[in-house]
Amino acid sequence: MDPARTNLFEQKQLLLLLPIILMAITAFCLDPHVLGPRDHFLRDYLTFSSRILFPCLFVLSAALLTRTRERWGQLFIICLDYVLLLFFLALLRPSALLNPSICVIAATAAIVVLRPLDDEPQWDLSHPHLRAILRQLAAIALPIALFVGLLTILQQVESFVLFTISDGINNSLMSMFYSPIYLILQTLGYHSAISGAVLMNYDDGMINAFINSIIVTNFIALPVLLIARSFVAGHRLRLFLTLLAFTAILTASIGPCVSLIYIVVLFMIPGTYALLLVSSLCFFLISYVAQVPALTNINNLYHPDIDLLAAVLLSFLPSTKLLYSCGIALPLLMLSLTALIKKERLTILRQRRLISKSGLNFKDNLSPDLSVLVLLRALGGLSNIGVVKATLRGLTVEVLNVERCQTVLLTALSLKKPHYSKTRHTYLLDLGDLDEPVAQRLARLTADNPTRPAPIISTKNFKITPLPHFQRTDH
Repeated sequence: MDPARTNLFEQKQLLLLLPIILMAITAFCLDPHVLGPRDHFLRDYLTFSSRILFPCLFVLSAALLTRTRERWGQLFIICLDYVLLLFFLALLRPSALLNPSICVIAATAAIVVLRPLDDEPQWDLSHPHLRAILRQLAAIALPIALFVGLLTILQQVESFVLFTISDGINNSLMSMFYSPIYLILQTLGYHSAISGAVLMNYDDGMINAFINSIIVTNFIALPVLLIARSFVAGHRLRLFLTLLAFTAILTASIGPCVSLIYIVVLFMIPGTYALLLVSSLCFFLISYVAQVPALTNINNLYHPDIDLLAAVLLSFLPSTKLLYSCGIALPLLMLSLTALIKKERLTILRQRRLISKSGLNFKDNLSPDLSVLVLLRALGGLSNIGVVKATLRGLTVEVLNVERCQTVLLTALSLKKPHYSKTRHTYLLDLGDLDEPVAQRLARLTADNPTRPAPIISTKNFKITPLPHFQRTDH
């Protein structure tokens, strides 16, 4: 991608944040504590309209990120899909209209259909516009099919939650799995059923842990992970993730805004979304063990928003400070561990790619003589090999100059990843049943090689004096 197109894509990415910010501004302006005793009907009407309009703008902003042959036709079809999905949602689940995230996800399926492909097949159709008509019909049918599928799955998940929350589960730590389920349903705007089930079946300790895990995940862990992710992301995502993190901080109490942010995280950085789900499990356990009091009431947990005046977020209890500290440190720790694992996996994949390109194909039944020849080449020749031993852990080979060794060949020959000890200057290789035969052959070949010179042991300083029989004479 050329620099001009890259800059344009980075600018279009910021359009995804505009509907979220506008929805947050509208929510703050229409808050009853800000307006005071005004017309309740007008305020509710404006709030409902904003939570229908701005998600539609979010879908249109996502459509602008992709290439298309007819931009206005693409936007019209996506708006039509969104309106149809809202109509179906109003018939099937009217209470979900305040957070129509499921319509947002289903409507984005039309973007995939309307996106032009480089290897698009050329169909021999009699009508010149038949292909465009079929594409537009597919762009309308696919979101509806996806909407029906998601709605069916969500109803089954709700039935599963209501069925499994019983006296045997609500008093055990198995109930911690309802925190990530709640976050998944919140991404789709279907989280109200779990709140009601928790209120009816949980005891006080479990309710407090459930509430605290959701609030700490949305208010602390989500912005922390986004900021940390921006430091390791490429230049195309760094600015976007930074602004998304600040948007998450400002809109953490508004349910539809949190759902849209989760949709962005799910599609753009799904690994971070998985870390948030795992973090909610840990926060539940920490809150339950430390007996942290509830930060708000269960009836104030995203119905559809959180009333900050009714919440106790600025608590200075030691247990609350511990939970907040874990909300910052734990996501950073998990992100660091996943980065190390990803780096290790990338190294292994890179080595396998180099092995496949070099045409190496070592089998388990490789003869000892051939293994010795490969090792001589991989270890930099016979003159670079020192002491060779066969241990219980594998084959230990001392090398004089590690820069002459070829890690790709060693990885291809060893059953496990070769381990190099910097202090002993030795490689540990796992050749399976060939450890002993290869060690004997290498030992015979390197019997005359000089080993690494032993270190010189320094002695104490001594004074040099003339010999007793030597006397200096002055002339």
